[in-house]
Amino acid sequence: MTQRALLFSSLFSLLFSSSPSRADDLSKSVTFYASFDKSYDADFGSGDRRMYTTLTREMEDAKLGMNREDVSIDRDGGKYGGALKFTKKVDPLLLYKVQGNVDYEKEDWSGTMSFWLRLDPDEDLEPGYCDPILLTDKSWDDACFFVDFSKDDVPRKFRGGFFCDKSVWNPKGLPWDEVPEKEQPFMVVDNPPFDHEEWTHVAMTFSNINTGEKNGSIKLYMNGELKSSMEGREQTFTWDTEKAWIKIGYNLIGWFDELAFFDRELSSEEIGELHRRSEDLSSGFGK
Repeated sequence: MTQRALLFSSLFSLLFSSSPSRADDLSKSVTFYASFDKSYDADFGSGDRRMYTTLTREMEDAKLGMNREDVSIDRDGGKYGGALKFTKKVDPLLLYKVQGNVDYEKEDWSGTMSFWLRLDPDEDLEPGYCDPILLTDKSWDDACFFVDFSKDDVPRKFRGGFFCDKSVWNPKGLPWDEVPEKEQPFMVVDNPPFDHEEWTHVAMTFSNINTGEKNGSIKLYMNGELKSSMEGREQTFTWDTEKAWIKIGYNLIGWFDELAFFDRELSSEEIGELHRRSEDLSSGFGK
């Protein structure tokens, strides 16, 4: 090894050896990453990295590539480089396949979802629910996790939904309007820190999923701070990963960037590191 290489190796070790959330440790946990700097397709993925688009809300209509005129890559408007820019409220969704990209486990599953948003929900969004992202092979209330903006509140609330199998969280099969609020699997943030000019980091972690015990743990972070959590429930999540999708942009108007999934629950310190990063995840993550 040359003297220059030895010096670089020493500097790298010095920079990261004292940190419990070293970049190399995080890079080993990334299963999917989309920077949206130059392409709609993901930069890194353990499965199909290509973007699909629905023409309606039915997944059977999914077509390969970008097929929405209201969505573009804003090459200079992202958190670090480019970002997805949504300009119109529409039903069709942007899609990635879950299989291989999200490390789903039938037993003792854990993971983390991370992304950035830039919008003022009370000024930019049109009336109605808005789901920036959700993942499921069925419907929003059955084996689905997501974040959304509430429909009628002023100011709008930001919510993290973690709806395990409907037969588990709603065993009586009650209509949604009859489900007691304390039993609704939501993490609610009043007055969330969103802004039309500033980026907001959102992360959801989950652990002890598919254990059969009442020990599930879901946490919602914003700008590196824990905002809400859901603890002590059975969280049974049954997916057919061949039919499951990562769905982006339902009724969203604003910017969406830096989507990443990790194969474990990141610590609060690691979530803080993601929020504080001065460069995008491509520098050492998953590549």
